[in-house]
Amino acid sequence: MSLTKRQAIILESVCQEYIEKVTPVSSSLLKQRFNIDCSTATIRNEFVNLERKHFLSHPYISSGRIPTERAYRFFVDKIFQENDFLSLKGKLLDGLVFELKKTKNLLSLSRVLTKYVSYLTSNLALSYIPGKEIIWKDGWDLLVEEPEFQDILYWKEFLSSLSEFEENIQNFINELENIKVYIGKETPLKRKEMSIVIGKAQLSGNEDIIIAILGPKRMDFRKNISLVNFLRSISDKITS
Repeated sequence: MSLTKRQAIILESVCQEYIEKVTPVSSSLLKQRFNIDCSTATIRNEFVNLERKHFLSHPYISSGRIPTERAYRFFVDKIFQENDFLSLKGKLLDGLVFELKKTKNLLSLSRVLTKYVSYLTSNLALSYIPGKEIIWKDGWDLLVEEPEFQDILYWKEFLSSLSEFEENIQNFINELENIKVYIGKETPLKRKEMSIVIGKAQLSGNEDIIIAILGPKRMDFRKNISLVNFLRSISDKITS
């Protein structure tokens, strides 16, 4: 379903704001923060249009809107279509490259990688070495701070999905060439309350390492996709 240029700008802005703040987004906030070139009344009209197209939902307790899974898919597809990755720099990333480069043992490398990815994303990071069928996980302490995980029922759903993901991880990577993103109902799991960013990198000779970031449906897609893309791009630096 096609969107006008203005609708696309508004929808992307709603996604960015909700991912960061996890509160319904109002027309006045959108106008103020993103300097959208139309009135708040026009933004509200576009909210209605985007609702009709199933990109936004409207909690009854608020005049603001929240993105649907369809909105997140639009947001993610736009990142890939426009190569709109973050330019990742900083001491933490330099430290990650340094640690990976000096770590020759594949198991230690996987452990270091998982720790850094979880810290950089505040989501659960998982690395999998297919040749050894070993999985490392890190980031529980960061994940628990996310608003969704204040609900014990959500925790149970997430843990169940994680267990199923681990049991079926080979199905996720059989045809994995680049970076794959699963959002909510797109995940081939029984429970659909998580999003997954997964990619493959060679950070130790010819050995593949699968990197997966798992979190709530409204995870920071641009940052997580950009980080996996970064790790794929540094293979030559690590293995040289």
